Amino acid sequence: MKHRKSLGRLRRRIAALSAFSLVVGLVAAAPTSAIADEAASTIAGSVVLPSGVDFDIDDLSVSAAHLVTEDEGSWWEEASWTGVASDGSFAFEDLDSGTEYLLRFWDGSGLLATGYYQAPAVPGVGSLVRDDASATRVTSPASGIVFATEKSTALAGPLDLRGVAAPADLDIKITAYQRVEYEDWSDWESISSTSVTDDDTWRVGQLTAGDEYALYIYDYSGQLGEGGYYVAPSTPGAVGSLTYDAEDATLFTAPGENITLSLQGVTAASASGVIRGANSAPIENASASALKWDPWDEVWENVNRTAVTEADGTYVIQALSEGIYTVRGIAPGFTAGYLGNAGLPAAPTATNSFEVTSADDVIALSPITLQPRASALGTRAGIQPVYGGGGVHTLPATDDGSSEEVQLPFPVTFFGQNYTSLYVNNNGNVTFGDSQSQYTPDDLQGRAGNPIIAPFFADVDTRGEESGSVTYGASADGKKFYVTWDGVGFYSRHDELLNTFQLVLTSAADQTGRSPGDFDITFNYDRVEWETGDASDGENGFGGTSAAAGYSAGLEGVPGTFVQLPGSFTNGALVDGGSHALTGSSQNSTQAGRYQFEIRNADVDIRYGDVTGTVTKPAGSGTAPAVGTTVRLSGPGGALFVTTDENGEFNFSAVRTGAYRLSVIPTEANLVGSSQSVTVREGSNDPVSLALRGPHALPSAVSLVSGGSPVSTNSDGVPVVYYGDPINFGVNGTAGATSATYQVTLNGNVIRSGALTENPAGRYSAVIPALYPNTGDGEISYTLTYPGGSVVTNSFDIYIDPSGVVVDQYGNPVAGATVTVLRAEAADGDFEVIPDGSTLLAPVNRNNPSVTGADGRFHWDVVAGWYKLRVERAGSATITTPAWQVAPERVDLVLELNVPAAVKPVPSISGIGAPVVGATLDATRASWPSGIGTVKQKSVTWFVGGVQAATGNKFVVPVSAVGKAVSVQIGADRVIVGNADGTPATSKDFAFDVSTGQLAIGTALKAAAPRNTGLPQISGAASFGSTLRASSGKWTGAAIAYTYQWQRAGKPIAGAVGIAYKVAQADIGKAITVKVTATSPGSLSGTATSKSITATKGKAKITVKAPKKVKAKKGTTVAVKIAVPGIAKPTGSLVVKWGNRTIKAKVAAGAKGSVKVKLPALKRGTAKLTVKFAPSGATKAVAAGGNAKAKKVKVG
Repeated sequence: MKHRKSLGRLRRRIAALSAFSLVVGLVAAAPTSAIADEAASTIAGSVVLPSGVDFDIDDLSVSAAHLVTEDEGSWWEEASWTGVASDGSFAFEDLDSGTEYLLRFWDGSGLLATGYYQAPAVPGVGSLVRDDASATRVTSPASGIVFATEKSTALAGPLDLRGVAAPADLDIKITAYQRVEYEDWSDWESISSTSVTDDDTWRVGQLTAGDEYALYIYDYSGQLGEGGYYVAPSTPGAVGSLTYDAEDATLFTAPGENITLSLQGVTAASASGVIRGANSAPIENASASALKWDPWDEVWENVNRTAVTEADGTYVIQALSEGIYTVRGIAPGFTAGYLGNAGLPAAPTATNSFEVTSADDVIALSPITLQPRASALGTRAGIQPVYGGGGVHTLPATDDGSSEEVQLPFPVTFFGQNYTSLYVNNNGNVTFGDSQSQYTPDDLQGRAGNPIIAPFFADVDTRGEESGSVTYGASADGKKFYVTWDGVGFYSRHDELLNTFQLVLTSAADQTGRSPGDFDITFNYDRVEWETGDASDGENGFGGTSAAAGYSAGLEGVPGTFVQLPGSFTNGALVDGGSHALTGSSQNSTQAGRYQFEIRNADVDIRYGDVTGTVTKPAGSGTAPAVGTTVRLSGPGGALFVTTDENGEFNFSAVRTGAYRLSVIPTEANLVGSSQSVTVREGSNDPVSLALRGPHALPSAVSLVSGGSPVSTNSDGVPVVYYGDPINFGVNGTAGATSATYQVTLNGNVIRSGALTENPAGRYSAVIPALYPNTGDGEISYTLTYPGGSVVTNSFDIYIDPSGVVVDQYGNPVAGATVTVLRAEAADGDFEVIPDGSTLLAPVNRNNPSVTGADGRFHWDVVAGWYKLRVERAGSATITTPAWQVAPERVDLVLELNVPAAVKPVPSISGIGAPVVGATLDATRASWPSGIGTVKQKSVTWFVGGVQAATGNKFVVPVSAVGKAVSVQIGADRVIVGNADGTPATSKDFAFDVSTGQLAIGTALKAAAPRNTGLPQISGAASFGSTLRASSGKWTGAAIAYTYQWQRAGKPIAGAVGIAYKVAQADIGKAITVKVTATSPGSLSGTATSKSITATKGKAKITVKAPKKVKAKKGTTVAVKIAVPGIAKPTGSLVVKWGNRTIKAKVAAGAKGSVKVKLPALKRGTAKLTVKFAPSGATKAVAAGGNAKAKKVKVG
């Protein structure tokens, strides 16, 4: 039973203690990368345990409580909990040094006495006291604390059950109640409880000797009736009874160790039926509960007799005592139904009720038809799950129940701990490690317990007739896990107000930039009508300890290990219409009622803080709240965004610690955003103030030119500059400035600066380097300083545009393409077109779609989320990008559209060389059209006569190519610096294939002729019959061959083509030359002609053979040989002078030039012999005569 307590804080304290042993286990198992323990000190001691008592050491523990003081008072709150070792020792390792603690010993079984440590008056063994006011305060650190315990004072005995055939399935709890007296009233309060054991015995311990107690008995199985306080029989051995009023109960004085409680079991009557839907289909797992008619109060009462339907919709309600009943049917997604199908009966009738008259009754009932219940799920932020093969699971109608351990479809890492399962708890949360029945929420900012994710931590009760249920399950793709609280009521059984909310866990481990174990948490809220259950001090669903929303690592006192949404624990804040209505706000979502949190684990110390603040805008002479303005936070935790409320206030929860940029995207077009750096620390951070302002338009004295054209401005007169192009900046001023400078700033940081040059007089200019990779709202300022110290300065806003571009398959910008931006809350969400003019887009461009101009560019500045781009153009197939998450920014996008009429760039090859044999053709000298960016040639293939001849950048034209067509094929990529796949990284080269076909160079020609550098020379006498020889002369080139042509008077001499030439008769008197032709392989021929020489007649050579001595007075004969070059048979005459004698002789042709001449006798002495030849006939035509050399002959 759940009993209302007077202090919500006491409930939270007790609940925290009940789970603390689990938290200790979690901390002990944390890896070194997880959150470190705070510095701590120790309290240690031991418990003197009694002998002869069969206790279980695992049931023993010691807690340490410290004093907490707040405005409403002070109380002792447990800070730590530890077990007791087998030798009785215990130790706390995590207490604060110098702090006072109360130590409390506890036995979970109730067998040993429990109480607070009280030090002995003299050193020794302390004792236990029940009152914390009498306890001893122990200051940490401390050791050597010893106290004794003993068997606790108890009431105990057997339970005598009569009329129950098989009691094994009984679930009986016995609670001792004691009257407590207050100043002006008294009440019965629960002191201690126990369960009946399998051997039908019970023991309620932790009681005070001499005090009186009433025993309350309740059987959850329903076989002992409806429960009540025990009334002993007046006759020993008779059967006792149960009463609802403790005043009528029998009181037992403690201790009492042999008290027999005798009870009669209820009758075994049963009723069966079927529950079905409006379509007559049976409903499985519906609850069928018996309600008994109270004739005195004329109301139907729940008697805790419930059955669950089978697959065919049938049920059997057992153990019904005598009386009149109706049956209520409840199932998820349906309104409650009753016998008779006409709502809860006002009074019993034959159609809506039945009567049990004896234990033997077996009653068959008419069907109950349930009508579908209108669900609020999806009316605002909720998602209708599509479950996988495991289907949907439903928690039975319950108050504080939980699921069994549920296996997640994917592993998660939460605050450094790895989990593959969780527990779904009815009270608006899931926990890791163990289930949780706690119904009043903890302060998530300092809770100690199981790690928890709580979209709405409050006392949910689904037992009301109109209450919906809690369902859970995995998506079909196994990437999501849903838990839905659909139209649930609050304790106790209230269903007049209902809440619909949802938790979605989404695996993110396979997303770009995420790591194993990463996941996203989404809270969806459709309807929040109540905030508190009755047992949490609420009245009619409000007040008391209100609900909390957030998540926590369960580490008490560790800053930054929790997330708690604003309005948690604040009465009236989270409900619809409240100051922090969960259905009215959002985080990282454009959908009101949706809150999204990324759980990232890689290289991150998991600590959280919050960022809060206000945004104002100009209003008249003052300011006003900027309502509905998007605030963006970018940094190590990614990008988050929220929308300001009616007060211009914003709040970011679950922000990882670190340095961030906080910026505002104005809703109105005539405002300029604001930004500043913030450092997020653990826990709460100081509020931040941001102010929007009006735009500073481009001054009339300033001109900006970029990309060859004046820079365009938006509707506010603010220039929009493309961050990839340099900017030609110019400003008109007064001539003669001594200093002129410019500066470009972004987010308060200088990103470009430099000097301005004056030319012509009074005109100051500079080329500002491209602003890449900077983007967003920036500012340009300039300063002109003049002689005498006067200064002119001015500034204006700019928008630095990180445009993407649509190109065709060859990289050419595509004009007239329609680019549409679509957005979703998650990677697998439904992507929808952002409405034209939406504030999800920055004012610089709120057109959606956009149509590209001649440069093919498009751009939007957007809030965080998941995006796709769709590109359409007549005649081209539509393309849609993959889903990209922003942040990080996705800039430099290059989107390729296949355009049928696209023109491929073709290079000019006029500069690569002429196709002449021996020439080197160079493809690197091909000239691509200007303005197309960088072209990288990746392959070159050369062709001769259409057949591949070579590869490589260069090609030497071979001789074999002469007369054949020469062509080249160039494989090339046109490179655009950009981002084609949306990768959030520095832009890179993106290549478009612009490879060519065979480009014709021309027909191969012979090479130029060798060039003569030295004329041929003729050697030898140029006389008839003589042989002349020619030299080739000197020539440029290599591997040259020579031919010769002798010429007479400039005309070729037939047959005279050798290196040597014999002078002929026809040559006489004529100019003789030689023409040399020089030839290299594959080249043209070069010629050169020698200088001329004149051919002359030949000269006869006369050889005389005479004796050296002849006898006197005796004649002799001499032999004369006439040799004329070129004449084999010379003719002519000889005149021989011999001494004083002259002899003539004829040279006939037959003599072949040889003549013997007889000489007469001479007197003794020396005679001179001379011979003279005179040619005749043909010989005379070609040769001249001649004289032989005179000889002297001795005559003796």
